[in-house]
Parts: sequence; structure tokens; C-alpha cells
Amino acid sequence: MLVIAISQSGTTTDTNRTVDLARARARLLKEPRVERVSIARALPRRIVITLVERKPVVLVRAGRLLEVDRRGVILTPLASGVSPDVPLVDGVRVKDARPGHVVDDPRLARAIRQLDALLLPEVALGRPVSEIDVSDDRTTVATLAPDGVSVLLPAEPPTVRPLSALRVVLADLSSRGQSASRIDLRGEEVIAVRPLPAAAAAADSATVRPHEPRRG
Repeated sequence: MLVIAISQSGTTTDTNRTVDLARARARLLKEPRVERVSIARALPRRIVITLVERKPVVLVRAGRLLEVDRRGVILTPLASGVSPDVPLVDGVRVKDARPGHVVDDPRLARAIRQLDALLLPEVALGRPVSEIDVSDDRTTVATLAPDGVSVLLPAEPPTVRPLSALRVVLADLSSRGQSASRIDLRGEEVIAVRPLPAAAAAADSATVRPHEPRRG
């Protein structure tokens, strides 16, 4: 929330006559990053503006990356070429990519529900979600940083129990110096893990050296 107090010269009567608060509020609400705004007069000669800004929760791929808030509103970028550190969502259709328009594809809401579930304090995943793919109607794929582990989830978020088990699996793999390319949480009880092949894991950690000519 942002509070701005503006002092004006002249008498309070002058301020009351010259400032149309309703019109000023309507103009501010046209800015896509503004969610709520209130404007009030304060003595002796001040106008107090209180703003609640929209916060991007995901980036949606639609030809370019769009900052989108929890309600699906497309936000105006704060700076050209700079994106917020939030997960990227794939598989969402955007009819109108102009700032201020709402992404009404239900798959966006589904992606945000999955993200909320993964970020629950009870889950305590401990790894950031870098990407969520909702292009498949039956499966959601969440990619975890920094290793790029793909977590296969049912279309709708699972309960806390399997998500907490995911944390245990990730911690166990890490304690053994291993990683996984894919973890499947779509089953009722069993978590299927596809570990990285030993050769691939070694290649990931090996230092690449330039070829040296054979001597003899």
C-alpha cells in the first residue's frame, strides 16, 4: 500500500473548488497496476491518496512474457526488458495481451492454485517453482529450480500429504548427492521417481577440458 499526501497552496475553499476527487480517482484506476485507490481531503490544505498496487504472481507466455496478477489482470511492465522473479506459466491462451485486460483462460487459475499449494507453509518445499505447464488437461507439470526437476501433478492440486512427501524425497536425494529428472505425484499413494542416470549426473558435474593432442 502506498500513501501520498499532496499539499496545495491557497485556502481550503480553493482546494475544495478546484480538485475533482472522483475524477482523479477514476483516472488512477485506469492504470493497470493500480488495484484500489482512495482520495480524501485532509486539513489544512492536503489531499491524501492511498494506493493498493497489483502484484505479479506469474509470467504468462503469449508471444512475449506478460506480468499477470492473481486475478488474471495483465500489468504494465515496470521497466522494458525487466521481468519479476515469479514462475513462468505455459499452456494458457491469451485473447488480448494489452495491459489492463484479464486473462480468462481457466488454466491460468488452475496454475495459480497449483502454485499456492506448492508454496503452503505446511509443505515447506524449500525449492522455488520456476515454471508451471498446464497445457495438458489431465496433468500439471511444475519445474523446480535450481535442478530443473519436473514434478508431475494431477490437474488439480493434491493434498498436503503427497506434497510434503515430495519434500522428503527431494531431501533424501540431496543427502545422497543425487538428483531426479522427474517425480510423479499423480498416483494415490506411490511417488514415482525417475533418477538421473549416473553418467548424466557425472557429466553435469564434470569440468569440460579442451582436447589435448596425443603425445608419444
